[in-house]
Amino acid sequence: DRLCVDGNPTTTPTTTPMPTLTFKPTFPGDLEYRALSAFYTATNGESWESYSGTAMNINWLSSEDPCSGDSWYGVGCASGEVVELDLDSISLDGTFPTEIGYLASLTSGVFKYNTLTGTLPTEIGQLTDLNSNLWFYSNAISGTVPSEIGQLTALNSELDFMDNAMSGTMPSEIGQLMAMTSKLQFGTNDFTGKLPTQLGHLTDMKELFRVASNRFSRAVPSQLGRWAKLTRIFDLASNDFCDAVPTEVQALSSNVLEYWQVTTGNDIDEECPILETEPPTTSPTATVLPTPSPTYCGPGYFEDQGCKLCPKGRFNGFDSASLCAVCGPGQVATQEGSSSCELCPSGRYNDDVYGIDAGLHDSIDDCVQCAQGVPNQQQTGCEMCGAGTQAGSDGCEACQEGKYTNGASVVTCIDCQTGKYSSAGAGVCELCESPLTTRGEGAASCDGCEKFHYMNLDGGCTLCPDGTKCESVGNELGSLMVKVGYFRTVPSSSEVYPCTFEEAACLGGNSTGNKLCREGYEAMLCSSCSARYFFDSLTRTCRDCEATHVTPAMVVVSVVIVVVGCALIFMYDKVKAWSEKWLNMGKVRIVYTTCQILATVPSTVDVPFPEPARSLFSILDLSGLNPLDLFAGECVNEGLGSYDTRVIVSTLGVGGLCAVNWLVFGARRLMPATSEQRLQAFSSHNSIFLGLTYVFYPTLSLAQLKGYVCVEYDGGDEGMMRLLKADLSIDCDSDRYQSFFGLNVFFTIMTQLIPIMYLVILYRARHLLHPPSKRSEHSQLRDRQRREQGHELKPISFLFEHYDLGWWHFEVIESYRRVAFISLLALITDKTLAGFVGIFMSSMSTSFYREAAPYHLASNNVLATVANQQLSFTFLSATLLRTTGYGDDAVGGSTLLAVNVAIIPCSIVASWAENKKQAKAGEIKRKFYEKLKHAEAEDKKKFDIAWTGYTKHAADTGNANVVDRLEANLAALDVLVGGEVVTSLAHPESLASTIDGLMEVAMANNDMMHRIVREIVEAMNGWYQQGPVKKLERVQEKCDNDYMGDFLKVIDIVRSSAVFHTLVDIHNALLALKAPGGKVKIVRSKDRVFKPLSSGYRDVLLNITIEGCEMVMELQLHLKDVIAVKEGAHRIYDMLRTAGWEKDEVQAEMLTEEEVTAAARSASSRRQVAPALAVEAAAAPNNGPTG
Repeated sequence: DRLCVDGNPTTTPTTTPMPTLTFKPTFPGDLEYRALSAFYTATNGESWESYSGTAMNINWLSSEDPCSGDSWYGVGCASGEVVELDLDSISLDGTFPTEIGYLASLTSGVFKYNTLTGTLPTEIGQLTDLNSNLWFYSNAISGTVPSEIGQLTALNSELDFMDNAMSGTMPSEIGQLMAMTSKLQFGTNDFTGKLPTQLGHLTDMKELFRVASNRFSRAVPSQLGRWAKLTRIFDLASNDFCDAVPTEVQALSSNVLEYWQVTTGNDIDEECPILETEPPTTSPTATVLPTPSPTYCGPGYFEDQGCKLCPKGRFNGFDSASLCAVCGPGQVATQEGSSSCELCPSGRYNDDVYGIDAGLHDSIDDCVQCAQGVPNQQQTGCEMCGAGTQAGSDGCEACQEGKYTNGASVVTCIDCQTGKYSSAGAGVCELCESPLTTRGEGAASCDGCEKFHYMNLDGGCTLCPDGTKCESVGNELGSLMVKVGYFRTVPSSSEVYPCTFEEAACLGGNSTGNKLCREGYEAMLCSSCSARYFFDSLTRTCRDCEATHVTPAMVVVSVVIVVVGCALIFMYDKVKAWSEKWLNMGKVRIVYTTCQILATVPSTVDVPFPEPARSLFSILDLSGLNPLDLFAGECVNEGLGSYDTRVIVSTLGVGGLCAVNWLVFGARRLMPATSEQRLQAFSSHNSIFLGLTYVFYPTLSLAQLKGYVCVEYDGGDEGMMRLLKADLSIDCDSDRYQSFFGLNVFFTIMTQLIPIMYLVILYRARHLLHPPSKRSEHSQLRDRQRREQGHELKPISFLFEHYDLGWWHFEVIESYRRVAFISLLALITDKTLAGFVGIFMSSMSTSFYREAAPYHLASNNVLATVANQQLSFTFLSATLLRTTGYGDDAVGGSTLLAVNVAIIPCSIVASWAENKKQAKAGEIKRKFYEKLKHAEAEDKKKFDIAWTGYTKHAADTGNANVVDRLEANLAALDVLVGGEVVTSLAHPESLASTIDGLMEVAMANNDMMHRIVREIVEAMNGWYQQGPVKKLERVQEKCDNDYMGDFLKVIDIVRSSAVFHTLVDIHNALLALKAPGGKVKIVRSKDRVFKPLSSGYRDVLLNITIEGCEMVMELQLHLKDVIAVKEGAHRIYDMLRTAGWEKDEVQAEMLTEEEVTAAARSASSRRQVAPALAVEAAAAPNNGPTG
C-alpha cells in the first residue's frame, strides 16, 4: 500500500516490536498483578473516590491474582486475564506507570474524567489487543503522543486525547490505525504542526474526527478526502490551517450531515506563509521575461558571459543565478526565460523524477495522458481514483447523485440499479429499505415505493388501500389510481371508500371528488343525483329527467292502482266475495310487514345481493310506500332530491293524508244521517287513519332516525368531514342541517307517539277486549263474538281484530318490532354486527310466534312463524355474504329469490285452507242457526198463546182494562225510576269497598230482604221463589265483563222471582211494591211485558232496596203460563246467546183460530179472582196487597 506524502511515495510504516520482558512470572496473573499494583501506587489508589465521596478502590490488591477471588473495582476479566479497565471519574491522580505494558490482553481502557498528569509511556504501544477504547478525555496529561501508538492496529474506535495539556505534532504512525471507524479526538490541547497525510489511510472512518482548539497549521491534507464513509462530525475549528480546502476534502461535506467545521477559527483561503526552511513558492504559470537584456541577471536568466535566457525545460527564479534548473516531475517550461515551471495541463502528468534531461520538460507533449486513473496532485504520476470518484478533466471528480464507483472493479461512475440509490461521491449504492424503492436506475434517493404501496406525504411508503390499483412501482398519494366502484375525496386523502351504487356511479381513475362520478351522479361516494336527474328506486340508478319521467316503480304502482280501482268499481260484489273467500287480512298484514323488513336487509347489512335476488329486493323496496321514491319529485323541484326535504315532505304528506281523512269525516257529519250511519262513518274513517299510521310508521321512523346519523370522511388537508349518512351532500356542521335537525326532532316525537296512541286506545277498551277474569271456553267464544260484533269496538277493530283475546295489545308490540327491524338495526354502524343482531331478533321472533301464538287463527301464527324463519335465513345469507363472500353467485341469488318468494304462495295456500275451513264451519253454523231460529219461532208462538190466554181471561172476568192499567203503571214507573236505558245504577260506595265486602253484606242481609219481599208477594196471591246468593266467581266475571271492573254495579247478587196466575195479581203486586211509605223502594224497572224479548218472553224486571239496607236486589215478576213455556225455551235462548244471535228478530207466525181457542180454554181453567182492580191509592200496610 503506497501513499503519496509531501509529493514522494512512501510505504506503510511497520509496527515497532514489543520489548522483551526482563523477568519471568511466577504464576499466570503475576504480570497483571505487578502492572495493576504499579498503577495503583502511581495514581494514588488509596484516594480513589467518586464525586459523592464513595471509596472506589474496592478489593484492589486484595489478592495476588486480580482475576480470582473478589473482583477488583473497574477490572474486567475473561479466561483468567485482565481485558478491561474502566476507571472513569474516580479521582485518579498521578502518572501512567511503564508497567501498564504488561496488560497484554487488555481490550479496553477508560481513564476519562480524572487528574492524570505527566506523559504517556511508550510502553502503551504494547497493548496490541486494544480494540474498542483508549480514552484519556478530560485529564491533565502533557507531552507528546508516543509514536508507538501506531502499534495498536486492532483499535477501531475511541482513541480520545481530548481536553488535556498535550503538545507537539501528531505522529505520522497514526496512519497505521487503519481499523479505526469512529471517535478519533485530539481536540482542546496544544498540538502544533501539520496534520500527517498518513491520516488518509483511515478510510473506514464514519464519524467524529475532532482536532479543534489546537495550533495545527499549514494546509489541510487532501488525503482526508479518502474518508468517503464519514457521515457526522468533522471538526478542524480554531487552529491555524491555511490555503484553500482541497476539493477532495470539501466533497466530504455533502455526506457529513452533522457538524462540519473547517473554516471557523482558521485562515482558510489565505496563502500559507513561506517557512525559512522551504523553497520559494513557484508560480502556477510560466512567466516570459521581456527581450531586452537587463543590467543584471534576474529570474528567467542565468549568468554565462552575460545574461542568457533559461532554455525550454529549465527555469530560474532567483537573481544572479549561474544556471537554470531542470523542471521537476509534473512540470514543464515550454518557453525560454521561464522563472518557474508550470504544472502539466489538467489530466496529464510528467513522471521524470530525475530532473536531468530538460528535453523531457520543454513541451506540453511531455505531459502525457494517464492510461488509467488520473494524475496525482503533483501530476508526477497516475493514481486510481478512489471509491465514489472517477477520472475527470481536472483529476478525480466525485460521482454525481445516483451513480457510484467502488475504486476497484468499477472505476467509471455508473447508475445505481433500481431499488438502490446514492449521494454524490458514493462508493456503493445503498439498498432502499422495503417497501421503499426507486422509480428507476440512477436514483439519488429512495424516491418511490414498491408495487402495492404509495408514497405518503411524509416520504414513507404505505400499503395501498382497498379500492386502488397499485400494481406498478412509484405510486404517489396525489395520483392514486382508484378502481371502478370506489371513491376518494381529495388528492391529499389516503382513504378510499366503496361507492354507494358501485360501478353504476363511480368511473374510477386517478382523479378525486366528483371527477370520479359518472354522468348524473355527484357528491361524496357519488351517492346523489345531479341536477335534472332523479333516483329510480327500482333500478337504483340516477336517470335523466329529460329522457323519461316514467320509472318502473311508477309503472308498477300505476298498474296496481288501475287494476284495483277498476275491480272495485265494476266488479265490487265479485271482488268482495273473492276476497272473503281467498284473502285473510291478518295474513296480508303479515306478508306486508315481512316485505317491509326484507326490503331493508341489504342496506342494514350493507351488502348487495347477487341477481336475481337483487331485483326482487328492489321491488320489495316499494313496500315502504314513500311517494318521493315512487315518483320523480326532483324533476319537478330539485330540492325534492335532498334527504332533509324528502323527510319533511314525506312526514307532512302522511300527516296531510290523515288530515284529509278527518276533514272528509267532518264533512260527512254535516250531512243528514242516522246515528247508526254516523257510527259507521266514524268507524270507517278511524280505520283509515289507523291503517295510514300502520303503513307509514316504520318507514317514517327509519327516515327520521337516519336524519341523526352523521359519519366522518377524510378530507385530506382540510381534516375530517361530518356528512349526513343518508345524504352525503349534506354537511352536518352546516346551518342547513342544524335547522333540519330541530324540525326532525319534532317529527320523530310525533311519529313515536303512534304506538303509544295505540296503547292508550286499546287500554281504555281493555275490559271489552279481554275481561281479566278466568273464563270458560264457552264464555271466551261469547267474548270474541261480542268483540267482533260490538259497535263500540268497531272503530278500533283494526288494532285487535286478528289477535287472540289475551293479546289485545299486540299491535303495540308488533309496531315496535317492525321499527326495531326496519329502523333501529339500520342505525348500527358495524354492519356485520347488525347482521348478527338481525339473525338473533328474527330467531327470537320465530320462537315467540310459535310459542305465544298471538293470532286468533292458528294458520296466521304458522304463517308468522314461517315469515320470521324467512327473515332469519335472509339475515344469515346477508351476513355470510358480507363476512365470507359465500353465496355471491347466481346460485345464491336464485336461492334467496326462491326462499323470499315462497311466502306469497304459502300465505295464499294458508288463506285458502283457512277460508275453506271457515266456509265449512260457516255452513254448519248457518244450518245450526236456522234450526235454532226455527225452534225459537216455535217457542215464540207458545209465548204468544200464553199471553193471549191472560188477556182473554182478564176480559172474561170483567177486568179487560187491566192490560191498559198495567201498561200505564209500568210506563209511569219507567219515568219515575228509569227504565232499561239507565246503566249507572249501582250499590252505594259506602256499602262495601271490596267485592268480598259486598258479598259479606249480601250474605248478612239475604234472609231479611227475602222475608219482607215474600210477605208482599204472597199477599198478592203470588208464589215467591227465593234465589240463591250469586257466587263470587260469577259476580267477578260479570264485574269484569259487563262493568269494566266496577263490582258495585253488580246488582243481582240477591235475587228472587214472583209467579202470578193472572194479570190482576201481577198488577196489584206492582202497585203494592211501589206504594209510597212502604218498606220496599223500586230503583229501576224493565218492562218486558209490553216490550217482550225477541223470543216472545214477557216479564217485569225490578231492582229494589229494603228499608234499612242500601243493598240493591233483583226481583222478577212472572206470569205462570209464560214462565212454564220459558223453562223449555231457555235452552234454545241460551244457545242463541252463546252464539251471539239472541238479538236477531224472530219472524213469528200469526196465531190460528184453533190456537186462540186453546188459549181461551187455558185461561178458563185459571183460578177466579175478584173482578175489581185494586185502587192504586190504597196500599196495604207493609206494601201489602190491595184491591
